[in-house]
Amino acid sequence: MTKQGSTDALPDGTTDEHELDLHRGEVLFSIANTYPSVPLMLVEAVQNAIDANASKVFIGIDVISRSIVICDNGDGVTVKRFQQALMSVGKGVKEGTDNLGRFGRGLIAPLNRCDWFEVSSQPRGSSKVNVWRFEGAKIRTQHARVLIPFTEQPGPLTDLTARFYERASLPPVAGWRTSVRLHNVSKDRVVSAAKLDDLDALIRTKLGLGMRRKGTTVQVVIIDAGKVEARTINPHAFTGERLPIVTIQDPKAGAVRFEIFKTRRVDGNRTGEVLVMNADDLYPIRWKGEFDAQAQGTGWLTAPMKEAFAALDSGFFEGVITAGRITLGEDRTTFFADDSLEALYGVINKWYRDHGRTYFEDEREARREERYLGLGERSLDYLRRLFQTDLDLAQLAAFLPDEKNARSAQVRRDAKPKQTDVKTTPRRRAIAGERKPREPKDSNRGFSFRFAYEALASSRLWEFEPDTGILTFNIRHPTWVMLDETNGQHTARHDRQVMHLQEWVALKVLLVLAESREPGFNFEIARLPVDAEVPVYARMFIQPRK
Repeated sequence: MTKQGSTDALPDGTTDEHELDLHRGEVLFSIANTYPSVPLMLVEAVQNAIDANASKVFIGIDVISRSIVICDNGDGVTVKRFQQALMSVGKGVKEGTDNLGRFGRGLIAPLNRCDWFEVSSQPRGSSKVNVWRFEGAKIRTQHARVLIPFTEQPGPLTDLTARFYERASLPPVAGWRTSVRLHNVSKDRVVSAAKLDDLDALIRTKLGLGMRRKGTTVQVVIIDAGKVEARTINPHAFTGERLPIVTIQDPKAGAVRFEIFKTRRVDGNRTGEVLVMNADDLYPIRWKGEFDAQAQGTGWLTAPMKEAFAALDSGFFEGVITAGRITLGEDRTTFFADDSLEALYGVINKWYRDHGRTYFEDEREARREERYLGLGERSLDYLRRLFQTDLDLAQLAAFLPDEKNARSAQVRRDAKPKQTDVKTTPRRRAIAGERKPREPKDSNRGFSFRFAYEALASSRLWEFEPDTGILTFNIRHPTWVMLDETNGQHTARHDRQVMHLQEWVALKVLLVLAESREPGFNFEIARLPVDAEVPVYARMFIQPRK
């Protein structure tokens, strides 16, 4: 090989090798950027504590002094193990399926977030404390060799948590074996009390599985602008309705196991999250913002796959998907984009098609029905008030069937079985305007109009049952769809448009009924002008002007 820097020409037909060199100090700073935020860096610190079998982890953040301390009561770290980590920055380290630690880069995550940080640890059975100091300015200047100052001090380990517990009026905790102290953290990177919820959610979802297995809890204390906030973060647990566990074998993705739950409703909403991980790992990737974002960027998703991914991103499902052959990326937010990951996308689509879709569509139907019934009740309350105060409208209401007779007719109609070739248990039609369960039986609202909503196999927007007073809206009709959603999204504007439409149609139906005393009246013929007006009226007076 030609000497480095030689400019001597080589004889024709010969080859040579040129040396590639790296500025190690600068490269370490680039690697540290793998963790773009302090919360992700703190997750790495908690992960290291779980690796060390810690049952308690403490995170103290002083926004005023811009300092952070992380302590744990695990096994501590020996000089040999720490040196191994220092020599493994950027390459995988795996010593058993219970180890969360994978990449030495987690060790240097704080490097570009503070002036310096210090790792102190007293391994079990040792009377000495090992201390390593990482000074960013010095590391950055080191080209060929990066040297980390190390000292050995007499024990016990200095307690860095006392002032935080005192400020939070909490009893002190003893027995810490490892501490990490960050000095002069960049001002725009300090986690404030306002972001504690984000840190809480990140730790629960990223590390909940490992925390449950190791019995680990995390105590966080944040001192911020004169106020102190403390919180104990317990392992994340899925509390929804467990669906059948399914395992699908795939030659590329390996054994893919779906342990999925139907998320519980809280305040009427489902906000569950699905996690994805290697079967031998304890560190998952969150579906929202990580797994789904990577999948959308690969270009590998077909239309059916996108439907499955949207359902799993909806909050309706929660749980864990594990696959045997996918590989966690070094940034801890993605997997390696290889054949096994692409195959996993197909397996997820298969699970949704064969198992998950039924649950999701039932939920979507129930939510849609709930929404429509709410809008129907609001419209009917509005109409009822108008009819009570307007004499002309009250006269139109006289053409509706008597409320008692209308309900009797509905009972007879609902009791008649529908003709079908398939033996199923029919879902009872939900109708807005029904008497509430706690209303007395002799309650008389004086207004027998009621609204129902169905996906009718008809080109008509609405159907009316004169004997029951039920006005059914066809939610498949193009005019209804036009007013009810935009790219599948429902907003307050859509609610107003639906209410406007159904109130207008209700008035038109009453006007048609008013003609019923005319000789030769035929309801089917009388409704034709209304059907013709519907799309024109909707476009001119309901849909927003552009």
